[in-house]
Amino acid sequence: MPGPAARALCKEPVMDNTSVIIAAAGLSVVIISAACGLVWRVSRVELAIRTETNAELTELRKENSALQAKIYQVEIWARDEFVRKGSFELVVAQIETSMRDLGLKIESAVEKMTAKIEKISHD
Repeated sequence: MPGPAARALCKEPVMDNTSVIIAAAGLSVVIISAACGLVWRVSRVELAIRTETNAELTELRKENSALQAKIYQVEIWARDEFVRKGSFELVVAQIETSMRDLGLKIESAVEKMTAKIEKISHD
């Protein structure tokens, strides 16, 4: 039972305060239960999202791996198809011949220019 000071502050009967305390305790239990339920639902949704995301990432990694393998196959095919040793050596020989011919033309042109310059300077 409350003391005299508490009775003076509380003009209502003690039984009414007890019912308010019980109601408040019941309300706090309901609020805590609702919060726990909400936390549980959020954790389930988070788990579902993580599971789905992991599955999608795994699928993307598989696709990436397959794509890299295909790119490698195309690179090897292009190397083998377009750069054969015989044709490569033929192209190198043609380039060497062209460079030699170009060098001869340049030497000939330089000799002609030198001759003209000497002729102009002697006149």
